[in-house]
Amino acid sequence: MIGCLTVISVIGVLSAFFAYLMPKTKNNKIIYLILCAVTIILQMGLRDGTIQLSDVGDVVVYYTNCKKAMDYSFADYFATLKKDYGYYIFNWLIAHIFREPQVILFVVPTIVCFFSFRFIYKYSDNVYLSVILFFTLGFYGFALTAFRQSIAMAICLWAYDYVKKKKIIPFILITLLAASFHQTAIIFLPVYVIGRIKLTEKNVIIYTAILAA
Repeated sequence: MIGCLTVISVIGVLSAFFAYLMPKTKNNKIIYLILCAVTIILQMGLRDGTIQLSDVGDVVVYYTNCKKAMDYSFADYFATLKKDYGYYIFNWLIAHIFREPQVILFVVPTIVCFFSFRFIYKYSDNVYLSVILFFTLGFYGFALTAFRQSIAMAICLWAYDYVKKKKIIPFILITLLAASFHQTAIIFLPVYVIGRIKLTEKNVIIYTAILAA
């Protein structure tokens, strides 16, 4: 809890400083996003992955899975998998490249922050507000423990580039990559069609009615 409050406080100070005291240049926005990312990565990566806490119990599971993967050859490890192959292959690679399970606690938030803040930089008119929403809407809290889902969601943000570019093949491939980390990412596929629909009052009413039904 103290770590989370510290991160939120640091992000709040950075947001106020860059939003009100610094010129709103591209370079300053990049520096701001990098500082926010480093703050999050350090807080998440420096946690003790061996201690079971009520609010971050999944961290122990991911840490333990990474540690266990060091004992398997790739063929033996792959034979144990039943779903989310992308994440567990990624887990095996981290385990065998670094030989230290703590590393996964740094790598996961690095991936999540990279794709999330890249998306904010490319598509947000107010990066400072967007980062605050990243925290207040729960994505930060979710990413603290839900590693597979968070990576999948972050990769889906990358796939959105190809909705804008109207390139369906890269969009599908990247979404399937996200689904290999967590299968629920497959629900992102209709975004390609939705993203091509013009935002009119009539369409908003129709799709709101569909969702409500």
